[in-house]
Amino acid sequence: MLSSLLVTVALFLPCSPDQEAQTQEPQPSQPRVDQPNVVVVQPFILGGEEAGSEPARFQIREALVDQVYAKAGIDFHFLEPRTYLNAEARDGKINLDQIMAASRADGASRGSGEILNTYFVNAVDGQAGPLGRGGFNMPILFIALGAEGDLGIEAFVMAHEAGHCLGLGHSVDDPKVPNDLVNLMGDGPYLERVGVDGLHDSQVVTVQRSAMVVPRVRCLTLEQARIAMLDEGFEPFFDQLQEREIHAFTQVGSADTSLAEQRANAKQVFRAAAMGFEAEEEQALLWLCNGLRKRIAPYFPLLANQPWNFLKFDNELCSGFSHTRGLSILFSERVVQHAVSLFKDGNLDVALKTMGPLLVHEQMHVLERCYPQRFAKLYEEVFGLIHAKVKPNRWLTANQVSNPDALSGDWLIPLQLEGADGQASADGAPIQLWWPRTLLRPGVSTPRLGADFVNLATLVKQTDQGHEVVMTESGLPESRPMKELSPFLDRFPIRTGKDHPNEIAAYLMEQVLLAEVLGTDADRAKMPAMVKSMRDWARTELR
Repeated sequence: MLSSLLVTVALFLPCSPDQEAQTQEPQPSQPRVDQPNVVVVQPFILGGEEAGSEPARFQIREALVDQVYAKAGIDFHFLEPRTYLNAEARDGKINLDQIMAASRADGASRGSGEILNTYFVNAVDGQAGPLGRGGFNMPILFIALGAEGDLGIEAFVMAHEAGHCLGLGHSVDDPKVPNDLVNLMGDGPYLERVGVDGLHDSQVVTVQRSAMVVPRVRCLTLEQARIAMLDEGFEPFFDQLQEREIHAFTQVGSADTSLAEQRANAKQVFRAAAMGFEAEEEQALLWLCNGLRKRIAPYFPLLANQPWNFLKFDNELCSGFSHTRGLSILFSERVVQHAVSLFKDGNLDVALKTMGPLLVHEQMHVLERCYPQRFAKLYEEVFGLIHAKVKPNRWLTANQVSNPDALSGDWLIPLQLEGADGQASADGAPIQLWWPRTLLRPGVSTPRLGADFVNLATLVKQTDQGHEVVMTESGLPESRPMKELSPFLDRFPIRTGKDHPNEIAAYLMEQVLLAEVLGTDADRAKMPAMVKSMRDWARTELR
């Protein structure tokens, strides 16, 4: 059972006067270094049964956590916190085994052992904080901070419990760690325990062996690729696929099997398409990616420092289109060979202008998945979209094609078009809500990706029951070709990808890269207004 594998530490010790007087978080003794390895942390803030109802206290002293692990060359990379509504779990009224079972069932768990899932609660097994429990050599961490407290204690709780997850026991039980040393896993003032010398050399070796400590830039092995290919920890993909799009992705017919069987078969096809990298291929991608990261880090450090995981797949899958899943960028054999050709030529400047936009485009999709609140601000305030959940429509669902990089279609375009009924806006002017969709061409038995795409905008109305598709007398959704939404589309100086804000943002960021980072003063001066707006947003939100 999970609870039998957890190591517990309760921190009820009073703070010294010096500690209580310290109100500002000290900076690490050295500037933050781009550490070669990362631990990806997904925080979950436990709340009540209604959104935003009395969430557990959440605080991360990231600078201090990074400081103590710098000796091991490890950077703790925190993703955007997610809310998990479970009052019993928040208040410690159910045990940790029950919480973990519930979180998996509710989708409040990430990764396949490589992401440190951290749950911020009010109490653990009925005990209030500050305290924590970390699964020994397991990607599970519970933290109860309690009321506003000493920053040293709070940093220590996170760093100490993470140490258990990375395989560290208490110093008193570790014969390799001298008892007279101030240590992260032992005794001493809290701020010293998370200091630059808070880890013993033997502990550095231990944590570096953890499966959660991974290179910031890596090419997945065949085994890792097969696991990552089926990762649905961040969002469902296979479980929402429909018959026609399964045919398009796999080019395999249904053979009169059930939808559940077709989805299971699709998983096998995707898994079988995963491939391992040859040594030269890995060299090429690391050369390209690290070169790109050095260029963009001064402008957009979050984009540079987000882990870059590359997965290679067979050319036949998904027509060889590059896409993402979870934390991974998926490149076909052809794309990888293109990287090898650039690597052999040896001209990094040419290589970055050639393949840098694709790398940035796909990494933007990973960021969109990891930091949805930041991107929602972009989509609403800069792009002018409206977030709304539209009731499923049978015809649209049957002909859908799920974009792996834009699975949530909850974005509507407010725009008045001639000949369509509108609804009153706040100022009385008529508006319409258009739902942009890329669909598979009806009537094609085995549609092809790209060649059989149809770009439509469907009219949506708001009712007392929510947002619904407007239907015509013939029983089909009221739709128009996307190109008729030109007053909206013309704002974006990109040629494709205007059917979803995830794609718009990724394509705009390609232009930001070419002009702002890799370009000249003349290139920056010629940036279109929307590209400048994208750059300005990224300067703030991708830091």
